[in-house]
Amino acid sequence: MTACIPNPAGTVVPAQSSKVTAALCGMTVGVFRLPTDPLRYIDLTFDGVVAGSEIRAYLQSDGTELFGVESCDADHVFSGVGYFGTGQDVTIRIVNSGYRIKEFTYAIPAVDQVIPIQMEADKWYSNPA
Repeated sequence: MTACIPNPAGTVVPAQSSKVTAALCGMTVGVFRLPTDPLRYIDLTFDGVVAGSEIRAYLQSDGTELFGVESCDADHVFSGVGYFGTGQDVTIRIVNSGYRIKEFTYAIPAVDQVIPIQMEADKWYSNPA
């Protein structure tokens, strides 16, 4: 079913994609990307991360958290990470009480990526509980 809105008073432009739809009832509806929207969304897989670890990614430019999880599953996948273009560098920090803290710099890629993680047991950690 197609509905026509006679004499529309305004234009609504969702910020979801850069697709343009066909003309309906004599009107063309355009969908445009805002400058603050990512160019695309990617998936990052942390291959080798231990279940129960905390993973956080902070933008190096201002320290803002880009993505993260308090307690992940094994080989955790972050779906829908925003890619804003080259130069999007983050500091990734992986914390698990039984393993050494992992912290490294990473440039968010333009395509899906698998990040190999090797977690070393913390031989000095002792949980008295």
